[in-house]
Amino acid sequence: MNTMQVLPQNDWSATLHGQISYPGGSGADGMALIFQTYGTAALQNKYWFDPTNGTGLGSSFLAINLDTFKNSSGPSTPDSYTNAIQVFDSVSGSNPVGQTEIPTGAGQDLENAGSGDSFTFDLLVDYVASTNTLISQFKRGGSLYATDTQTVDLGSVFGTSGAYMGFWAGSGASAENHDVLTLSFTGSQVVPEPSTCALFALGLGALATRRRNRQAA
Repeated sequence: MNTMQVLPQNDWSATLHGQISYPGGSGADGMALIFQTYGTAALQNKYWFDPTNGTGLGSSFLAINLDTFKNSSGPSTPDSYTNAIQVFDSVSGSNPVGQTEIPTGAGQDLENAGSGDSFTFDLLVDYVASTNTLISQFKRGGSLYATDTQTVDLGSVFGTSGAYMGFWAGSGASAENHDVLTLSFTGSQVVPEPSTCALFALGLGALATRRRNRQAA
């Protein structure tokens, strides 16, 4: 549980060290590092990350998504890549602010691992407030495989309010496990009053049990 709020006017860095495993088949939809203002009511009840899912994340959010399946529907439509870093925010609507493909092969393919396979990874995110620059990096075993750089004005997304950090994960085929091993944050932050502690829980996405329509990669 992370008990800090990120302020839009401050620089910050976050690192999600996670593990994806395939106990019963091939890959599924992915997981995301999310900043939102909705508190414990946040729920992304979709098997792919969908910024149009009603008020599941509230009216203000930022999501750095690791897409691990090439869906035939869902943002973007059609899904551009099998594996990608995707950045969504509440200002830009249903399509991502931008995205960068994570190249397949060499052991870093997020989708085509077989049953029983698992791997760990690092998603590193840095925000430079003075230039509204969001830099997201995907690493495995110390090697950098993808860097996504976008211009995101968090002042337009969150106003002057702080945002809570959490994560979402989804598995439409009920085969892919997503584990957050560590979730860290550095930079300037504000700690709310104790009376608001109920809002500190991470906004977790439900793992959907329905199968999605699949499109061959």
